Amino acid sequence: MIFFLLGSTIAHSDEEGYEYTYLELTANYSENVGYNGVLSANIPSLPFYIKATIAEEDVKSQGDQYKKSTEALSFGVHASITDILNGVSKSGLSFSFDAFLDVYAEIGVNRWEIENSVSTTEDGNDAYLRAGIKMGDPTAWEYDLYVEKTKLAELVIDPATNTSKYSLSSETNNNIGIRVTTHLGKNLATSFGYSNDDFAGSTLSLGARLSF
Repeated sequence: MIFFLLGSTIAHSDEEGYEYTYLELTANYSENVGYNGVLSANIPSLPFYIKATIAEEDVKSQGDQYKKSTEALSFGVHASITDILNGVSKSGLSFSFDAFLDVYAEIGVNRWEIENSVSTTEDGNDAYLRAGIKMGDPTAWEYDLYVEKTKLAELVIDPATNTSKYSLSSETNNNIGIRVTTHLGKNLATSFGYSNDDFAGSTLSLGARLSF
């Protein structure tokens, strides 16, 4: 990560912002090679986007090997700190910042299924929250620092009324990561990432992105 950060510069924006409408395919490596697909669509003229994710991976946790599949749907909001600062003026002075900086947050739900080494299968649903910042040049080198938090949504049945409802578990799974994206043109980019998850441990990723 230090090599990537020092090997590039945070250049000016050329009046282009970060992409939130794209298709990205990623190969992940934890205990074995897994795959991740993301389809994100920004709502026109609004700072909101919808993102769908599917993933298949092999992970190791608490001494056992698992095959894990995930399907997630989330709603996101993003804002450019650069645009906000450039719109501020004081005592007749205006500011002009070229370096881009976006903040974003996503909320959604994960549906997951895991199978251990003796073919015992478990599944469930998680409430999902992700927050992060994007910095750098959205036409060249771009950096995404993020934190994900998920809580298991448990189905609880009230014995008195026989009604069911979901409640969130007390345990939170945390995932912290960085992704470095290199833009090869207007619509094509590659990415390299590293993340550390409470359940799965460390993961490396290499991906390709097509923007629309």
